[in-house]
Amino acid sequence: MNLQTSSISSLQQAIAILQKYSSTDSMDCHPQDEVTQLQQAILAVSTAADYVNLGICAPTYAQADIAMKSYLNALSYPLPSGSQAHLSNPPEPIYIKYNGRNQSIYCQPYSGDYEGVLVSCQSESDLLNGTYGHFPLTLFTGN
Repeated sequence: MNLQTSSISSLQQAIAILQKYSSTDSMDCHPQDEVTQLQQAILAVSTAADYVNLGICAPTYAQADIAMKSYLNALSYPLPSGSQAHLSNPPEPIYIKYNGRNQSIYCQPYSGDYEGVLVSCQSESDLLNGTYGHFPLTLFTGN
């Protein structure tokens, strides 16, 4: 992502936006300009980080799989080679963790109260290290 073509002028501003929308409460950003700003902030910080991990908490495997694929596509990460899509009866609700360093995933049953995607930025820079979210499952799907 080119920061010059976005409304976000610095990494500090992008991180501040992610922190604003990160909470344990349900995230609510309906106006398209807020959605676009959040998408740009995630892209800016994830591009600057060494790699990102995703944590996806969803009521169904289908919702988690769509969210994972849309976030990975937006972040320009490859789909994992060890995809769990072959599972005949994946647990539901489900937690999927995507490791950006080795592009692997694992799934496990999820019994928590939250739904959405956690974005965990990993970097040698302390400024970039952080976990943000829960962001909407559909943030990058256009729904």
